Amino acid sequence: MKNLLVNYLAAWHRIKRKLNILLLEKEYSNILSGKKKMYEWKSQNESEYSDEGITLSHFKNKSYLLNVKLGDTIETQVLTHKAWDEELLCLMSHFIDKNPSGVVLDIGANIGAITIPLANLYTDTKFYCFEPHPEIFKRLNKNIDLNRLINVIPCQVAVSADAGSLEFFAQTSYSNMGLSSFMDVKGSNVKKITVECIVADEFIKMHSIHNVSLVKIDVQGLEYLVLKGMSALVKTHRPILVFEHEDLLHLENGEEIKTWIKDFMIENNYDMYCANSSLISFSFYPQVDLSSKFNGNIIAIPNKEHANI
Repeated sequence: MKNLLVNYLAAWHRIKRKLNILLLEKEYSNILSGKKKMYEWKSQNESEYSDEGITLSHFKNKSYLLNVKLGDTIETQVLTHKAWDEELLCLMSHFIDKNPSGVVLDIGANIGAITIPLANLYTDTKFYCFEPHPEIFKRLNKNIDLNRLINVIPCQVAVSADAGSLEFFAQTSYSNMGLSSFMDVKGSNVKKITVECIVADEFIKMHSIHNVSLVKIDVQGLEYLVLKGMSALVKTHRPILVFEHEDLLHLENGEEIKTWIKDFMIENNYDMYCANSSLISFSFYPQVDLSSKFNGNIIAIPNKEHANI
């Protein structure tokens, strides 16, 4: 009986791994196909039109405008699919529904591809968007203005475990400016600048912010440092946490970082689930403990009775 169970579990893991690979291939194929169409259109109309403009998108039957530039990975997805990571948007929307008068922190907001559709839908929810890249921040502000959103507060700062001024490696190529990071990224399309960095716990205290219901973190490999700076927020507000973790960005100290994240979640009584788009399509969120290789989105849910879910 024991051997039968072991064989069953092994077979299930093989099937799940193959299914995930196929879905990821389809997802990236769709993005590349969309980019190809954009480049073809651009080459045919280069003399007539700018490669920057606006697109009318929809989320949950409510329309919104987004400033986009042809060729960018995120913005191409918005153009071709009417949303960036719609499955993740739906998942976040589910939790905001439970506390529509709460506060959402979008750390690593980029141009607002996640915040704009949600803020447009939940007008009683206040959104704080943190984005240190000067060029991206301008476009984030433009998207806020385009949609006349008064419930979104943009902040041109980075968020980490310590406050101060830090070197930031800003992408200059429009293929994906969201790859900018505090990690030293080599390449001709990177410009080293200095940005202001704040700590989430200090920001929440300074601005007397209450009822933080959800925090989304996408900061290219330094998500654990953001978490280190919000221990008081997590203990007091008990928000849903949506963040990325990519082993590929931590080849030297990956196990140490994953151990810290795991201990942080255990200490604060959170459960972690995989929220990759390919699995969300099936409404399936397998529980993860980061004991094996992981690249993708994680949603961490507090399991105490007073959690904001």
